Amino acid sequence: MSESKPCVSTSEADFWANRSGYRVYRESILERLEFVKKAQTLGFSLEEIRRIIEENKAGKCPCAKVCENVRERLKEIDKHLRDLRRYRNELAATLASWDEQETEAEGNTCSLIESFNGKNRKSHSSTGFGIKKKPLEFLKNRRIIK
Repeated sequence: MSESKPCVSTSEADFWANRSGYRVYRESILERLEFVKKAQTLGFSLEEIRRIIEENKAGKCPCAKVCENVRERLKEIDKHLRDLRRYRNELAATLASWDEQETEAEGNTCSLIESFNGKNRKSHSSTGFGIKKKPLEFLKNRRIIK
C-alpha cells in the first residue's frame, strides 16, 4: 500500500516554539491549511486537494479542472435532489391514500404495506439515494420464490 503525500508538509524551518512551548507556524503554512479547509468544504478529498496543490507547484493552473469537478458534483447533487423529490411525492401520495383507508384492516403484519401497490415505484434505501430492486422481484429472479 502506498502512502500519499500530505497536503501540508512542514519542516523544522516552517515553525518555531514560542515561550510557552507552542508551535508558531509561518504564514505560508497557515494559508495552505486555510486553502485545504476551504477545498474540503467544497467537497474535495485530501487526495484531490494534494493533486491541485501539486499541479500548482508544477506551474500549471488547476482552476479549470476544479471548475469541472465542481460542475460534475453539482450535476450529481441535482440528480439526487430530483430523486428525493420524486421519492417524497411518492411517499406523500401513498400516505394520502392510506389516510383514506381503515388502518385496522386484516393483514398478516401491516395491511397498509401489504396492500401497497408500488408497481411504478422504485424501492429506496434509508437515505433515499440508493435505488434498489424490490425484494420480491429479486427473490423471483433468483428463483428463491415463485
